[in-house]
Amino acid sequence: MKRAYIVLVAAALFAAMPLLQGCGKAETPAPAAPPATESAPAVEPAPAADADMVEPIEPPMEMPAEEDHAEHEEHEHHHEAPRGGALVELGDHVAHFEVLLSAQTGTLKLYAMDGHVESPVRLAVPSIPIQVTLDGSAEPLELEVQAVASELTGETVGDTSEFSVTDERLLNQSKFTATIPGVVVRGVQFDNVGFSFPEGNE
Repeated sequence: MKRAYIVLVAAALFAAMPLLQGCGKAETPAPAAPPATESAPAVEPAPAADADMVEPIEPPMEMPAEEDHAEHEEHEHHHEAPRGGALVELGDHVAHFEVLLSAQTGTLKLYAMDGHVESPVRLAVPSIPIQVTLDGSAEPLELEVQAVASELTGETVGDTSEFSVTDERLLNQSKFTATIPGVVVRGVQFDNVGFSFPEGNE
């Protein structure tokens, strides 16, 4: 009977040993969760440019070529002789002479005109000297082109725009070079004005 009691006590102790061991063992704490990190704020993408708001880029202006400018100036400064003669320019558009030659009568005429060959210019001189070298000749002709009065326009000698001379040496002539040694037009003195006929000097 006593042996059986001892066996029961030993069996009870053996069964209780795992519990006793668990009570004496320190509990290991669970690892702490890592601290939460603040995420950077999300960057919103820039809105796409509105096609209607984009200003169009205008192409650069094209500058006119120098040739076009030169042609424009040449056209602007070109004049037509009202009587079909040769134009002789005096200075920089100060005045002109229109020169005509009649080969049938040997008459040489000068008409004083303004800088744009639009209106006559009266000269206060009785005559205009001119040196004419005929085509094929070496010696110039010394001529004096006389002032012409006109009842139609009221012009008189010393206040006229028309000058004329007739010389038989000019008969049947169509080309020559000439020089006006000196003349006063619109208060300006012009010396040694050279030109060719029928080309003029423009």
